Amino acid sequence: MRDIKLYERPITHTNRGDNSLTLNYWGVGCFHIKYKGLELITDPFISRPNFRQVALGKIQQDTIRIKNAFQNIEKVDFVLVGHGHYDHAMDIPFLGQLLPPSAKYIGSTSLHKQLMSFRLKQDYIMADSMLTKSIYNNDSTLRIIPFPSDHAPHVMGIHLFHGETKHRTSKSPTRASAWKDGTIFSFVIDFMSNHQIEKRIFIQTSSAKSTIEKEIQETFNERQPDIFILNAYTLRHAMKHHTCLIRQIGRSMIIICHWENFFRPWKKPIKPIKKWQIAKTLKKINQTFSDSLLMIPIQGSEINWP
Repeated sequence: MRDIKLYERPITHTNRGDNSLTLNYWGVGCFHIKYKGLELITDPFISRPNFRQVALGKIQQDTIRIKNAFQNIEKVDFVLVGHGHYDHAMDIPFLGQLLPPSAKYIGSTSLHKQLMSFRLKQDYIMADSMLTKSIYNNDSTLRIIPFPSDHAPHVMGIHLFHGETKHRTSKSPTRASAWKDGTIFSFVIDFMSNHQIEKRIFIQTSSAKSTIEKEIQETFNERQPDIFILNAYTLRHAMKHHTCLIRQIGRSMIIICHWENFFRPWKKPIKPIKKWQIAKTLKKINQTFSDSLLMIPIQGSEINWP
């Protein structure tokens, strides 16, 4: 990792002004994004159950760390969930206690059924039926557009915890295997003013292959994203196969997520995931894209973008 330039600036929870786009990165696909008084959260996962707990035991939310991470979130409009695995969604139940009732979740029908046992007080929008359609907050200053995506196999062609929760759950899940992936999504996030896009973010938190299909290309023709937030595997696959995602990125900022070994507790030094040759991938990414356009953040880092 010595050859890889990592970004680390501790999260301060300070207000940097309405005009600053701030992304607090909490690891895996979890971002707390703020711009001009608007806020949203992606793939809530602050807890860090270890490998033994995930494989053989029970997992539980780290409520103290979740509360410390998400301070003063009374303005959050949306919580976006790329898919339903535990490392993207298991902290939603406690997070829901901190969110205002006006916030809305956007995710799969499968995850909605998975979460029913928690009796969340916020509304849930099932993105399966809203693909490529615009979802607005109350005053149309924040727009979300969900797009279909996929999930790569975990190891030896095996896709772990795959499938859908088909029936409403009556008991809260305690095992990682109970968090099924369901339908997979990527999202376009638009911060709006007078029906015009001020800032655009494309986010793909799942370990997916190329996500740029016809509908997304048409959306990008309307307005190129200012920032691409991409899973390390997604960008690795795009670079290896020369997919159109590379051409779409152009001169946009790239933020790499889901590259770290999230089985390691917060107190231990961060390390990359061993599978998919992540360290080698990050090194190649560093060599391919200029420093001014690339950011590989460490969990617990605050990113400020003009």
